[in-house]
This record gives sequence, C-alpha cells and structure tokens, in this order.
Amino acid sequence: MGSCAAPSAKGDDKFITTDYLQQCRDRDIVKLNAYLTDVNMFPRFNAIMSEYFSPPYPARATLGIAALPQGAVIEIEAIMVL
Repeated sequence: MGSCAAPSAKGDDKFITTDYLQQCRDRDIVKLNAYLTDVNMFPRFNAIMSEYFSPPYPARATLGIAALPQGAVIEIEAIMVL
C-alpha cells in the first residue's frame, strides 16, 4: 500500500478531506484519536465518520480539548497497518 498524503483544509464545513481518504483504505486504519474543540460537534463527527468507515470500525478515542493550533476545530490522528 502506498502512503497517504496529509489532509489539507478544504473548507470550514469539512472534517476529513475526500482526496486524503481516497488514497487510504478504511480497513487499513486500525485506530483513530480525534480531538474536538467543541464536544457538541461529536454527533456530527460520529455521523461523518460512519460515512467513511464500515464495520469492523477502527478503535477510536475522542477527546474534548480547549484549543488547537491555528484555530482548527478538529485534529485526527490515524494508525494504519502497512
């Protein structure tokens, strides 16, 4: 499997860029850590994640934090099996 390019910001309403995910296979991602600056976004985040991943879902931890660099509202760290 080739490497996945880092996602780029494509708009305020996007959590995950499509071009990034098209390079990755969801079954290769085994663990996600998500950091949200607003925990009220969790239901929306969860719905978007279910559009990109299918069972068996990767293990996931989601944390609410005070702030992210450069005003970002979400950061996602993924661990993949190569």
